[in-house]
Amino acid sequence: MHKHADDPVEGPAAFQAFAEFGVAEVMSRLENPRDDYLTHLATAEIGGHRLSPVELGCAMNSLLNAGHGTTVAGITSLIHEVFTRPDVRDRIAADPELIPAAVDESMRLHTPFFGLYRRATHDTAVNGVDIGEGDSIFLCWAAANRDPEVFENPGEFDIDRKIGARRHLTFGFGIHACQGRPLATMQMQTVLAELLERARGLEILDPRASITTSAARRPPRSR
Repeated sequence: MHKHADDPVEGPAAFQAFAEFGVAEVMSRLENPRDDYLTHLATAEIGGHRLSPVELGCAMNSLLNAGHGTTVAGITSLIHEVFTRPDVRDRIAADPELIPAAVDESMRLHTPFFGLYRRATHDTAVNGVDIGEGDSIFLCWAAANRDPEVFENPGEFDIDRKIGARRHLTFGFGIHACQGRPLATMQMQTVLAELLERARGLEILDPRASITTSAARRPPRSR
């Protein structure tokens, strides 16, 4: 599915197919409930109403992106940053307590998901830019993670950044913060720990050939 994600025709078709598959799986839980998230979705209500097939399809596609694609991208970037730097690799291997810092810094530098679109609910202005009611706004936390006013040498991978300076926005912030952050972080820390234990000599043959990709959700359709 991911190989077609950026294709203007194949991408939407792939996501539609997964949404339909997801909805069918969720609805099957009504007759055969399990102790899982899909069973919860099947009986979930918002405002006293069950989720519609469209809403269920959106939830399933969000689960695919947030629960799989972003973590895979994050692990890839982490491996690249650590294993293209033998000194950093060896230092972390000798002191595994540095693993959380390495994961945090990699996620800051290579945000798997650049941001989300929102629609303005009223006229406003931000930094002198007028935003009208109904305008689509792209909240780009990938840019915020490289803000030179917040991070010194923001384009550098530095596991020695102070904890306060490592507060990045990769997982969102406030009431919209990603609920999967603990799981994603744990997975990345575990992968790095296992690689350093079992394949410390792992080598990236041509770091210059690496390609970093990310995704941004498209703006909502005009009504």
